[in-house]
Amino acid sequence: MAKSCAWMRMAARNSTTCCGAAVRPCSTLSICWWFDGEDLRPRPLIERKRLLRSIVPAQPSVMLYAEHIEGYGVEFFRIACEQDLEGIVAKAKHGAYAEKWFKIRNPGYSQCEGRVELFASRRQTAAAK
Repeated sequence: MAKSCAWMRMAARNSTTCCGAAVRPCSTLSICWWFDGEDLRPRPLIERKRLLRSIVPAQPSVMLYAEHIEGYGVEFFRIACEQDLEGIVAKAKHGAYAEKWFKIRNPGYSQCEGRVELFASRRQTAAAK
């Protein structure tokens, strides 16, 4: 692989153990802002994802490419809630970075209890409107 993002050069390659099994730490990648000296943020999301897919190494690797879900957002959100995940992010596939995206939170997310620092700004913003 001739080209790489900075995060690829910094990826940890150390094995560790969890529950008696050897595991490798990994990162799930869904965005790439800069590549080979170029600012990718103005490019459409679908183009940035295509580039990212082409440079994430094949498995096994400490990096996993995060596939996108298109056309099944309601079902995907339902599954995220069933798995007690915080929520999902919806983005316009032809939008530039930070353009037309929404964080859709799971109202029953169990880990928000006692985590005021993570959710206070959202409540303050909503109250101000």
